[in-house]
Amino acid sequence: MRHCWSSPARAVRTEGTGSEPRVSGSRIIAQAVCRLSQDSNQLLPRACAYDPDQQAAANKVWSWSRKNILAAAATLLGGAATYLQQPARLEGLRVSASPEEELRSKQYPAWVYELASSPAETSMLTSNTLLSEEHPMLKRDHMFSALLRHDMVEDMSVFYNVEQRRVSSVIKLGNEICGYPRIVHGGLTAAVVDECLGFLMFALKHQRALPFWGPAYTVHLEVDYKNKIQAGRLLLCEVEVESMEGRKLWMKAMVRDGPEGKVYATARALFVAPKTQRLIRDGVKLVLHKLFPSSASVE
Repeated sequence: MRHCWSSPARAVRTEGTGSEPRVSGSRIIAQAVCRLSQDSNQLLPRACAYDPDQQAAANKVWSWSRKNILAAAATLLGGAATYLQQPARLEGLRVSASPEEELRSKQYPAWVYELASSPAETSMLTSNTLLSEEHPMLKRDHMFSALLRHDMVEDMSVFYNVEQRRVSSVIKLGNEICGYPRIVHGGLTAAVVDECLGFLMFALKHQRALPFWGPAYTVHLEVDYKNKIQAGRLLLCEVEVESMEGRKLWMKAMVRDGPEGKVYATARALFVAPKTQRLIRDGVKLVLHKLFPSSASVE
């Protein structure tokens, strides 16, 4: 028999005088996992039963959600298997068949149209896609969607070069993004870099070019600021792979005002994919939070 241990310090939290206790998301998950780990004719281990109210809440969540938990686990494992079996496909990246046409109405330098019309470049994202929320990885709460809605970023187009494994993002900045008057806030420059790094990671994932299959997150980002960026500037942010090893992906970036223009910043970052155990745990937490947003707090 396997036992699930958890510290009594993370006890049930109650609010007001309501009849039902409020249990933290991690506690509910622990109880559900305990139930999953036992045969149907066995009792919960002592760590799952030391508090009657806690056990009652866990039993309630278990009865409601065991099918959904199993479905989430099956989906996760099935997605991994499908990813490993299918060949690399880039069709899912392309959001515009003719991105240069979307840019024609804007007065941009010639290099922008050359980039957009190049057969080597795949259009990953445009401002229209961000604002219409049709992109597969971005939702309404995405930071750059909000920046576009409030004209802090006026335009954004992202391209991926398959052969060179390089992302090139064309970004037209707005005016209300400054720290020092008329000078773009350095935090926004870092955000632009981090966003473009994420686009490259996403493109590599679609290309089956990563040594891991799940998501990856920024754990280290260093930015060297070379020149001040004036508000309203048109930027080119180019991102390339530096190295890959296990769950680690190192990338580098450069922000400038064109392919041969002034360099505003250079950057280097490390993305790390979570371990499978953490990935499954976070997936179950997300499922429980969506199923019972009022009864469990996800920690």
